[in-house]
Amino acid sequence: VDYTVSSDDADELWWDGRIIWTPTLASPAEGQRPAEAWTEVIHCVRVKIPEGVRDGSRVRVAGKGSDGAAGGPAGDLYVRVRVRPHPFFKREGDNIRTTVPITFDEAYLGAQIEVGTVHGPVRATIPPGTQSGQTFRLRGKGVRNLKTRAYGDHLYTVQVAVPRVVSPAGEEAARRVAELYTTNPRNGLPLGL
Repeated sequence: VDYTVSSDDADELWWDGRIIWTPTLASPAEGQRPAEAWTEVIHCVRVKIPEGVRDGSRVRVAGKGSDGAAGGPAGDLYVRVRVRPHPFFKREGDNIRTTVPITFDEAYLGAQIEVGTVHGPVRATIPPGTQSGQTFRLRGKGVRNLKTRAYGDHLYTVQVAVPRVVSPAGEEAARRVAELYTTNPRNGLPLGL
């Protein structure tokens, strides 16, 4: 997962994998006026982004904040995480949603297909008679919950892909299927207000 990171305060941060560089100002040398002597010092801070972190979450880095008052210990650095959306995997809480195309014969006869998840590909069963828009669940293949440590589910919705090119053989096969199943799926639907 690709993260961009920003700070709660006005300091600018640079993110490179698991390292954050943050500019701070060094104290002026003795005898120099503060306005002339402040220099920028870059500190490298390693930040572990926990699995399952949500967009907008804050990650605390103990002891890496501003220096403490009167020589006290340094405070904590809080990093706000921004998770870039993925074009295929959509996150809903701890669950992941995707849309998976299937062929007419897979929907009609049933099939074993591979479904891509955030954990890698998983073999899934499409039962015979599956309808376009039907949703199936892969338990434990979602995102890890930070509090319970349990994984959410992967929900995939199948979409029957109809061939765009009509061939004579395909046309004949469609006519035979239409003769076998004469029920109108729109019967009983209202045709107006």
